[in-house]
Amino acid sequence: MKHILTLLLILGLLPAAMGQVSYLYGGNGTITVRTSGTGKNEAEASAEAARAAFYMLLYRGIPGSDAPTALIDIPEQEAQRKHTAYLERLMDSRYQTFITNAAPVGDVVKGKKHTRSLMMDMTINLQALRKDLEDNKVIRKFGF
Repeated sequence: MKHILTLLLILGLLPAAMGQVSYLYGGNGTITVRTSGTGKNEAEASAEAARAAFYMLLYRGIPGSDAPTALIDIPEQEAQRKHTAYLERLMDSRYQTFITNAAPVGDVVKGKKHTRSLMMDMTINLQALRKDLEDNKVIRKFGF
């Protein structure tokens, strides 16, 4: 799974492969988004939804939020090349440490070929994510 995710990131196909992300509200260093994901079961769909939110924060930004532009200010392929180990670890499982709340919205939808889709509201500690990116030298500290 990790290698497929990395390959999708490198090829720039992840946004198409992952769910939609939209801004709900923010404040106190957090951002709450509504995100969707698809997987073989509810847990996999939930993880894909979370990864979609983090992907948008890192590489695209979320309009209307405290992070309207990408947190990583270099091209995606360059970031993947320079910070491979950190970004793989983050997108594999570490992203969960920055989620302060996640709740499904509505029912899980059964799709074709035994897939499940779900939508969820998720609060992400944006301040802690930025600090972690700075500490790992993925982004520069503000003003430096």
